[in-house]
Amino acid sequence: MSLKTCSLLLATVGLAAAQSSVVSLFIPFADPQPLVASIMGESAGTTTYSINCPAGTDGSDCGMGPGLYMTAGPTTMRYSMSEPAEDFYDSILCSLGGTTTAACTEIASGTGANFPGTETGTFAKTDITMLAVTVTAGPTATSASTTTDAKHTSSADKTGTTEAAGTTGSGSSTSGAASTSQTSATSTGGLSRVTGNPGIALGGAAIALVAAAL
Repeated sequence: MSLKTCSLLLATVGLAAAQSSVVSLFIPFADPQPLVASIMGESAGTTTYSINCPAGTDGSDCGMGPGLYMTAGPTTMRYSMSEPAEDFYDSILCSLGGTTTAACTEIASGTGANFPGTETGTFAKTDITMLAVTVTAGPTATSASTTTDAKHTSSADKTGTTEAAGTTGSGSSTSGAASTSQTSATSTGGLSRVTGNPGIALGGAAIALVAAAL
């Protein structure tokens, strides 16, 4: 193998490594599952992600619906999910106490929500699970540890926003409270979404159950 060819291969490997990193994010009510994300923006110590299941995942096995937007910061987390086909909109904003507590407010709306409205609740340490998310597009791992600030749009827009706290795959803390735009959100009933996807449980009823358990 020529030196030129070897150098090209090493450069290609380095590029692939730089374009794929792993962050650890708190996604309320989400089951552990493979997840991928694109970094949508960064600003003032926050990072905004677009999160979904890997390409080729059966829709009935993916709990992310059409995907969700999350903004990650050191002390706040916000995410939103929008499913216009189901008239389902959901957003959750949490104030984080490291990885030990999370005080959250959920706003749910749309005819697809079993329990539309606003609910609040607090997650204890035992209820907080950080999920590994592979960043496959956008800025590199170094950027993934910065934060993004996205404007919160009006509820009429029905596009979603999220903020979340996370750490990089190397264990360093990601700074970030990024927000994606969210307008109206919906709640699903109990611990399962109306669309039936098992991976994530959204809705005012879910938040209410967390509060009731405390």
